Amino acid sequence: MDDDVDEDIYGGIDEGVKGFEVAELTERAERAEAAASAETREKERALDEVARLREVNSTLERNISVLFNTAMAEIKRKDAEISAMARHAQR
Repeated sequence: MDDDVDEDIYGGIDEGVKGFEVAELTERAERAEAAASAETREKERALDEVARLREVNSTLERNISVLFNTAMAEIKRKDAEISAMARHAQR
């Protein structure tokens, strides 16, 4: 009969410990999910920023190319003008 009493006295302890462990694990899982969600949002923001910067970079590359080609054309035009003036001055 003492065995029955011991089982009744300590029977609820295991359930209490298990309930505490479940609650603790549930809380840890919720924190991990929240952290993962935050990291996912940060990753999405970073990918959006990368896409935006690639677009800006592409625009800048086009603009610098146009600017370079314009400068080269202007140099050729000025060289031709200088050559024409030099030929005219020699006459």
